[in-house]
Amino acid sequence: MDGWTAREANQLRELLGLKPEGFAHRLRIHQRTVIRWRDGETGPAAALWKDLDNLLIEAARKLAPWLNIDQLGKMNRRDILKLLAASTGIPLAGVDLLWNVLLTEVSNTSLCSFEDITAVLGSQYNASPSHVLLGSVTGHLEKASGLLRTAAMRPVQRQRLESTVADAAIFVGVLSMQTGKLAQADAHFELAEKMARQASNMSLLAQVLAEQALLDYYEQSPAKADDDPRPRIDLLEESHALAKRHAPPMVQFAISGWLAEDRAAAGDGSGAEEALEWSRAALEKGTREGASEAGFCSSMCLNGGWGQGRLERFRGSVAVALNPACALGTIEASLRLTTDPRGRAAGLVWLAKALIACTRPQEACDCLAEAYAIGMSFSSVATLHLVFGARVLMPTEWNRFKCVQRLDEQLGGGKRLSNPRA
Repeated sequence: MDGWTAREANQLRELLGLKPEGFAHRLRIHQRTVIRWRDGETGPAAALWKDLDNLLIEAARKLAPWLNIDQLGKMNRRDILKLLAASTGIPLAGVDLLWNVLLTEVSNTSLCSFEDITAVLGSQYNASPSHVLLGSVTGHLEKASGLLRTAAMRPVQRQRLESTVADAAIFVGVLSMQTGKLAQADAHFELAEKMARQASNMSLLAQVLAEQALLDYYEQSPAKADDDPRPRIDLLEESHALAKRHAPPMVQFAISGWLAEDRAAAGDGSGAEEALEWSRAALEKGTREGASEAGFCSSMCLNGGWGQGRLERFRGSVAVALNPACALGTIEASLRLTTDPRGRAAGLVWLAKALIACTRPQEACDCLAEAYAIGMSFSSVATLHLVFGARVLMPTEWNRFKCVQRLDEQLGGGKRLSNPRA
């Protein structure tokens, strides 16, 4: 992380509620130095950066006790300061009072603050292990839900806060699904659906229906997850119909791609190419328009960095189901364009499936071994589910191959993550 700037040090001082004299005392420096930071004349010397980091952790524990401290080490300092400011009554970068404790009335600015917190946490989705991020997002959801239950607000504000709760509940559900806590994921998706319907937020309703379809996949054993994709297709078609009318392009892009994958897995692949074309068109529009709203889903935090690489993986996964030999080049191209680790792991699994269909055991084992290592490093049970789902596709006669035996030792001999259906 870059060194501390004068502006950041001054923001931290305000978050701690200290005057220059008190801040200087905490850092064991002269008051005049802090005043020079405040006036922008100079910035903190490198020798003070560690002390400032420690004070930032202190501020997080004081102002955002729901934030997982382990998460701080994985976040950009500016994001941490913004998150803490949105959690307090200190004006900072346009963030006003979160809520008035005496009157328990909600302002529009406070609602923006909740959305900002969701977006800041969402920006960590592709960089942090899900189990580390889960505690922080759950705490944020509880805070928003508590305000919804107790605070006085106008109907339009209530709808907006219901949308924030729905958005955060989807976030918690996704993280729970990643970590194998499927019952917890189901409960939070139910909450998200309820809040989205109460708020008449069809964009978030489309997203939660799509996540429920993904949950259906992970609730099956790896060997049977694709046996009957029809229930998922029904949910995704309902989700897609809503998304086409109400959701931002990048949400449409993801839902259409998932629909293409499940249609391809259904047998004859009817409608898969059509869904792929919807996904391509949505990506083109989303790339042109950029993020349109705040929050986890609509700001593309969930789908951050997907782009052309994710579209190529959608195409590759459809090809695996319909014509595996044609899938290899497409999936390899998607991997070259993929930057987030869990996305790479999923791409490797699809590549392994294509290689299995093309009778190339050594390369398939290499792909699954790498995907497994990524899943373990991110504590992602969802990734491991995909890996085991590909492993069961290998013919039984491959069990005598050394590469398969080494893979099985890795899958069975290493530390296992909790998943009741894995």
